[in-house]
Amino acid sequence: MCALFSKTPPRDILLVEGHGLEADVHAGPFVRHRYLARRQPRLPNLSQVYLIPSELFDTLRKCGYDVGAGELGENITTAGLDLERMPLGTRILLGPTACVELTGLRTPCVLIDRFRSA
Repeated sequence: MCALFSKTPPRDILLVEGHGLEADVHAGPFVRHRYLARRQPRLPNLSQVYLIPSELFDTLRKCGYDVGAGELGENITTAGLDLERMPLGTRILLGPTACVELTGLRTPCVLIDRFRSA
């Protein structure tokens, strides 16, 4: 596992409006990505919550990467949602009261190359 961006999946999460997941490293009103935060620390944080489809793990395994939930830094793993084809601004209900809005695609940084292979 690449500890640089892996997360231990919690049993429960608390979404905080305009902030992200309570106690998550990426939460907050301003950008938290190390590279961007050093250069433009007051940029709005458009990646407060990371969603990744579980189907991606199968694709990555076929490419030689043995990954599971939380290991790519995501907060929420979905199933059956084609997140890449949904337009920006799409709102996804999570449970009876939580809603997240898609603000962009997460593109892997160079750290993905340091991830362990299968």
